[in-house]
Amino acid sequence: MDGGIYALVTGAKAQQMMLDVVASNVANLSTPGFKRDIAVFEVVFDDRLKAFVNPADTGRIDLSQGALRRTENPLDVAIDGEGFFVVSTPVGTRYTRYGAFTLGKDGVLVTPDGFEVLGEDGRIVLSGGELTIDKEGNIIENGLTIDRLKVVGFPEDAEVIKEGLVFRIEAEPLKERPTMDILQGYLEESNVNPVREMVSIIETYRRYEGQMKLLQAMDEITGRIIKEV
Repeated sequence: MDGGIYALVTGAKAQQMMLDVVASNVANLSTPGFKRDIAVFEVVFDDRLKAFVNPADTGRIDLSQGALRRTENPLDVAIDGEGFFVVSTPVGTRYTRYGAFTLGKDGVLVTPDGFEVLGEDGRIVLSGGELTIDKEGNIIENGLTIDRLKVVGFPEDAEVIKEGLVFRIEAEPLKERPTMDILQGYLEESNVNPVREMVSIIETYRRYEGQMKLLQAMDEITGRIIKEV
């Protein structure tokens, strides 16, 4: 395949993948704790094909904080600052910013997906009494301190992998507790900015449309050359 045509085809495919990422972000605009995806592609130079866009390049996750919304629910908890709640799942330890916790079987504190929320001493078991969670994450029930929510930070160079509303990292979390406050009765909203995503959709569509027009023009030119030969 001609190098120019190949570059246009891979470029158009990259724009399609970009649209898929942006569409997913927009679909999760109202999902608490959701972190937007950022599609990242690179131009690869090749002696035979000259240049093309690598469609297999992986994207990044925007881990910036979303807005905090007051809910008044004592089991809703948000992190104001850095860090992630630690949860136990059937496939291992995971991390999340989605603090819409609830009481599961036997009073165990769990996420909406049923994953156990971990404290510094392990699983957190409550009796359903009067609950207070202070800014340090201490869990106080009926005046007695039960545990402290475990919150960890990620190393700057850690590879973060999204699994729904939880994350895993290919490294050990930082041992030092992050700089943050725990807010009871709040949830962190999605960090998706609808205006930014809509602008991205328009720009991506225009790039895709332009590449397809160039591809069509190159195809017509190639067809005329073949006929003339």
